[in-house]
Amino acid sequence: RFDGKNEQSLEIYKRGLAVSPQWIPGLAGQGLCLANLEKPAEGEAVLRQAMKIDPRSHLVFWNLGLVQKQEGHFADAAKSLRQAMEVEPTDAATAISLSHVLLQLHDPSAAQLILRKTLEKGGDKALLLAELGAQQLQAGENQEALKTLVEARKHNRDDPQVLGNLGMAYAMTGSLPSAIGIFEE
Repeated sequence: RFDGKNEQSLEIYKRGLAVSPQWIPGLAGQGLCLANLEKPAEGEAVLRQAMKIDPRSHLVFWNLGLVQKQEGHFADAAKSLRQAMEVEPTDAATAISLSHVLLQLHDPSAAQLILRKTLEKGGDKALLLAELGAQQLQAGENQEALKTLVEARKHNRDDPQVLGNLGMAYAMTGSLPSAIGIFEE
């Protein structure tokens, strides 16, 4: 489903695991590849096997959450991704994945809260602010989105998603000249 190279990646993981059967990154990657190859039950089983070997692996919890999200098991995905966040509380990619799951569970305030908490703990400002601003915009919180996206732009001036959302926030708050200026960049 992702980059189309899951078969090749799976083969590499299998070779590595033949040499080192408890290689956590290999098991985590294998689990995700299997899910991407439409074998989610097998993928989840591999990830649960990896959990037994290393019950505190951020990568295993994160991949398990991604597999569960992919399968539409949002409550389980939220639990797994929260466990990943306990291990790596500043990981922006995990926080964003968790926020997306929380949106699927119709809890936009919790989705935004996880992004804010990760920011407070020192997570990647460029990624987290861009996502927070996009979610605020989606929720109709246009003034807050504008503030957040102006700040996001300071950390990532050329991100087309930030620029597009910033232009939209300017337009939604009635500042059409600023919106046009952003869209013309």
